[in-house]
Amino acid sequence: MTRLTPERAALLYGVVLVALAAVVSDPETGLDLFHGIFIQDADEIIRAWYGRCSWENPAIIPFSHLSMPGWTALLALGEGLARLTGLPLTLLGRWTTAAFATVALRAAAGLARRVAPQNAERAAWLAVLLLGASPAFFLLSLTVYPEIALLALILLGTQWLLNGHPLRAMLAFGPMPLVRWEGALVLIPVVLYTVWSGASWRERLKSLALLVAPYSLYLAAVAVRWGNPWTPLAWRTTKAMGAWRLWNPEVPTELLNAAASSLFTLYSPGVWLFGLVAAVSAAWASRNAAHRALIVPALAFFGLTALLFSVQHDFMVWPLRVFVVPAGLAAVLVAARVGPVLQSLAGAAIALSVGMTAGAIADVKLPAPGRSVDHLGFHATVGWADAGDALEWTLAQPPESGWVLVNHMNANLLRADTTCQLWDRDLWIGGPQLALSRRFEPTFGLPPGPGLVVFHTLPFGADHCALAAELPSGQTVMRCPPKDE
Repeated sequence: MTRLTPERAALLYGVVLVALAAVVSDPETGLDLFHGIFIQDADEIIRAWYGRCSWENPAIIPFSHLSMPGWTALLALGEGLARLTGLPLTLLGRWTTAAFATVALRAAAGLARRVAPQNAERAAWLAVLLLGASPAFFLLSLTVYPEIALLALILLGTQWLLNGHPLRAMLAFGPMPLVRWEGALVLIPVVLYTVWSGASWRERLKSLALLVAPYSLYLAAVAVRWGNPWTPLAWRTTKAMGAWRLWNPEVPTELLNAAASSLFTLYSPGVWLFGLVAAVSAAWASRNAAHRALIVPALAFFGLTALLFSVQHDFMVWPLRVFVVPAGLAAVLVAARVGPVLQSLAGAAIALSVGMTAGAIADVKLPAPGRSVDHLGFHATVGWADAGDALEWTLAQPPESGWVLVNHMNANLLRADTTCQLWDRDLWIGGPQLALSRRFEPTFGLPPGPGLVVFHTLPFGADHCALAAELPSGQTVMRCPPKDE
């Protein structure tokens, strides 16, 4: 009889994720099961739709304002296949994430084995159990969000470094900033490791070239296109886009306290506390040449934790899904680097977090069809409703009606637009305060000329526009004259 190993358990976990991902791809079922906590929320849908429609508008891939180009390209491959085969929006993206989750669990087991050879099997099992039991890891492994992929790349690259494959590791580390923007921060400890590795300078230079090439090419392309490599990031930090800022002074204290409560529901303070101890232990162990690569996850944990707590939004505070990366690193480091007492306490903390998350999901009141509900620290969830009527109404308007502006929370309209017909029009994504054109050029205010603003629910902030249609799906359409009228 085949023995169940941690690596095989990781594969079984992945099989379960693949099956569940197929189930939650149905919007009504996904909402019923998880009440919009990460799964079937508005930003998740628009990411998948961007991927699907990048075949109609290739400018989406390098300049998407929601996902970095590497992740959007992966979604485009999956959604392009899904479109050809008639599979639903988000399904292939969810399967892609499930595959990365499996990679992350197997790499976690391999990393723990390598670091704790005296208790290799026990450490590997702990790594798989602590990481796999994390509520955020489980939930995000069923979504099209890129955080699980970033965690997988960090763990896989570290495992390869520990096993003596530096060039292979750079192939994992190099794409990190193209998956999530904060992946650029993780390049720093990898550079430190490479310089400190003791390899010949020729090997070190080869590793560094592989490491920095993907992100450097991206920044060069953005600089050529926009004149400044940081332009897309600057858009995301403007006041009109919601102002992601370091230690944002405009975040109310009561909102910050409530966001912290939501964070600890998903991750538990124990994860951070014991992860801190484990990261310090890993950094200390990296003085030993055999464990030198542990400097990567240790410094990544410190850096990402500090950064993600400090970047705050006026009314969202934090997007809580991003914390799965440092929390996942903490779980693996706890399994590999601390003793049984702290490991047991970390397991108890994660079990508490599972119970608290289950309770939080059960307490969420689902929005009415076509309406939305905000979860503090999460993005808005839009109640499932067939928005085919809004798509048909909008596409039936004559060309001289001008542009069509679709707001970010318009998940149901994007679900209805399975063939990307909206991209055949002069489509803008955003709101009346800031919109992005087909080629992701911004307009602060309404686009020039006449046009239509299509909302998922009651309109807001569309000055000088008149109500044109209220549709059964909950969509509201405003007709806007040219700015000078």
